[in-house]
Amino acid sequence: MTSETNYYKTQTEPNPIDGNKDIRENDFKKILKKAITENSRLFFRNCTFTEQISISNYSFHQKVRFHNCIFKKDINCKNTTFNQLVDFYQSTFEDNQYFHLTDFLNISIFSEVTFKKAAIFRHCKIDPSSTYISFEKAVFENGLDISNANFWCTLQVYGIEVKNSIPLPNSFEFYKRCSPLKECKHHYNKCRNKKNNTMCFRHETQCTQTILKESLKGIRESYRRVKQEFRKNENHIEALDFHHHEMTIFREELRYKKEKRKRKNQIILYLNKISNDYRRNWFQGLKFTMIYTGIPLYLLILLILYNNHNNDVYSIEFIKSNFTKIASDFLQFMNPFNLKYFPFDQHDEYFALIIASIGKLIIGFGYYQTIQAFRKYGKN
Repeated sequence: MTSETNYYKTQTEPNPIDGNKDIRENDFKKILKKAITENSRLFFRNCTFTEQISISNYSFHQKVRFHNCIFKKDINCKNTTFNQLVDFYQSTFEDNQYFHLTDFLNISIFSEVTFKKAAIFRHCKIDPSSTYISFEKAVFENGLDISNANFWCTLQVYGIEVKNSIPLPNSFEFYKRCSPLKECKHHYNKCRNKKNNTMCFRHETQCTQTILKESLKGIRESYRRVKQEFRKNENHIEALDFHHHEMTIFREELRYKKEKRKRKNQIILYLNKISNDYRRNWFQGLKFTMIYTGIPLYLLILLILYNNHNNDVYSIEFIKSNFTKIASDFLQFMNPFNLKYFPFDQHDEYFALIIASIGKLIIGFGYYQTIQAFRKYGKN
């Protein structure tokens, strides 16, 4: 904290600044100065802040409240210390918000707050004995980054909602700008005007990918942290939603990774996505098993048999007149435990048998994924 840090104490609870007022930066400075002079707490309600406001380098020893307020621009909270309650109940942040080097040493309320763009908490300080941070029913429309927030304290995440697992481009650019990779960004800026230099261009590309990867990793770690908070409270339902966010952002993160297992991980994540939406959708499991796998592969087997028998059997007329037999054969094909299945007992149709064997493996996987989705509200 610098020598210019301002302190104020108060003994009385003020009336809130209310009445649907638009408050500009200069107005806020006057109100802040008046509050310090009169030793009163800050309390805003139903106000709209049309410009950026700054409480940087202040240490608040009494309560600070912003109830049902709208922030058109961000709040500068760098090197700010809240020794007592700070409360943003039902407020809306319409711009990117960065709580950097902000100390939350007591109760900190972000309940029912809406962050329309990026929301970043980084290098914050807490008091393990008294800090309580509530994100109850908060809405993060474009991701959340608390990966370096040091929030090892009581954290309330009941009802928290993330709308876009992967932030929209404008918000994601802000996450990238706030990336902690200072050395990489230094070289990135140094090379910006030297794109004709091959080495410099290559280094710039590597830095860009590294910053992208680290930004996504921070958001993924934040989803994992929230998921763990739900699991600690045995809330497996909402934990599953954040598992979904975690896997979605991880798929995006893998695009910028260079490792031996990259393709393998991408295939695994893709299959989990299309087969049951990361254990959330049993109906998608049925569609994957029947519509995307079982029926198309079985029709391919019929087509192979049709072509191999000079078009005189397994034709449309044959299918119509032998529907019961075909339905029975299809059920045998859909049974992954019937390992001795031969299409219509044709033992010499090797290509059809290969297709059937591959199909049984995929169908078995589809059944397993469907069962996993049915168990989505169990322990995961």
